[in-house]
Order: sequence, then structure tokens, then C-alpha cells
Amino acid sequence: MTSVPRLCLAVALVLGNALVVSADPRTSAVRGITDLVVRGFGHELAKDAPELLTARLSRLVLTHGDDVLKATQTIGPHAVPLLEQAGEFAPQAARMLARHGDAALPVVADPRQLALIGRYGDGMAEVLIKHHNIAVPLLTAHPATGTRAWGALSAQNGRRLAILNETGSFRQAAHSEKLLGVIARHGDRAMDFVWRNKGALAVSSVLAAFLADPEPFLSGGRDLSQVVAKSTATPLAGVAERVSQQINWRPALLVVVAVMCCYGLVRRRIVTLRPRIGC
Repeated sequence: MTSVPRLCLAVALVLGNALVVSADPRTSAVRGITDLVVRGFGHELAKDAPELLTARLSRLVLTHGDDVLKATQTIGPHAVPLLEQAGEFAPQAARMLARHGDAALPVVADPRQLALIGRYGDGMAEVLIKHHNIAVPLLTAHPATGTRAWGALSAQNGRRLAILNETGSFRQAAHSEKLLGVIARHGDRAMDFVWRNKGALAVSSVLAAFLADPEPFLSGGRDLSQVVAKSTATPLAGVAERVSQQINWRPALLVVVAVMCCYGLVRRRIVTLRPRIGC
């Protein structure tokens, strides 16, 4: 008895869509994909009869295009609820699922990542599929440069960049944008260098020198330790100069002269008394 209401609902939904769908040439394609899905993923359809799947799939195809069919054929019936939940970003979600299959599932299931893709396009989608949600904070702050930088990195160096951003090593807006530009141009070679020298580059003056002309450092023609030494010596020299300017040297010189005179008198007295002590 419990199957009767469900069957009536399925018939009503199918008939409700029939007038709209029957005139569309994609109707036969929807039914063909539904048949394929039922044969390949029948074990996943316990709660969703083929008729209901056809109705839902038809609505999505009419609204968002043929990528919905490709996505459903690629990953199975669970593409349908994912695309329904994607809302305005369903076309981008369907395109990603159709191209990348299961690899796109974490991105499609995350509203933050879908919003970035909806705003910035397929380049952002490729980066997020490759690096996942670890790239979201930096891409949100620097979408254009960040997309080029993350796109030039391997998965390992992508994780390194995320760690540096999370620890706040290069969070100053100007430095972050320039650093991402260097990484976008030089890729893993630049990220390897930054990771190896992250301690030295945490000093603003050293990082500024690297960002101003990175190629000599990356090629080995210029040593970062020289910049570190210079940046350390310069503040010390400045401190010494300020201290020397603040000291009143006249009293200090008088004290030095007095000490030297006393030392001379004592030494002379010792020399004078030494013969007498010998007797």
C-alpha cells in the first residue's frame, strides 16, 4: 500500500513535465541517460525511482543545458541533488563534473568554492580542483594573481604556499601581491626558493630586495645571506650613530684624562718605592 502514493507522485511529476519536455529534442537524451544511469547505478536508486530521476533531470537540463547530462552520465545519479543544491552556479558545477568527474565533487559541494568559480570562471575552477579548499583564503584575497600563481604550482608547493599564508609570513597586501606575481612567473622554482628561505624572507627588507629583482636569487647569481647581513648591519650602525650623538663627550673625556693621570702617578710612585723595598 505504501508504494501507491509514491507511484502516484511519480506519475504526476512525469505528466507535469511532459508538456514542457516532450517538445524539446533533449527529452530522448534525458531518457537515454536515465536508462544508462539506472543500469549502471541501480543500487543507488532505492529512494529515487527512475521516473522521478527523469523528471528532476529534465528540469535541470532545460534550465542549465547539456552539461547536466554529461555530469550525470559521468558520476551517476548523485549529480542531480548536487546540481539542484548549486542553485545559480549549477551550470559551472555541471561543467566541472562533466570534465573532471569525481575529482570535482569536493569543489561542487563547497558553496565558497562554487561562488569563486561563478565569479572568476574556469581558470579558478581548474586551480580549485587541483589544490582544493586550502587555496580559498588566498584566492579570495587575491583572485587574479592568486589564480595564476596557484595554477603554476605543483600540489606540494601549493600546500607550502597555503602554510605560509596561514602563518601570516607574507600577509602584507603589497608583499603578498608581488610575491604571488613572482610565483606566477617562475612557478615551482620560485616557491622552492621561498620555502627554503622563509626565515630570511620574513624580514621585510630582505623580502623587498628579493621581490624587486628575483631572478639573480633564483639563478644563484646573488646570495640572500649578503642581503640579510646588510639588513642586520644597517640598523646596528644606525643605533651606534644615534648613541654617539646622544653622549656628552666632554665629561667623558675629562674622566678618561683623570683616570690616565691617576694611573701615571700610581705607576711613578711604585717605581720610586721599588729600590727602597729592595734594601
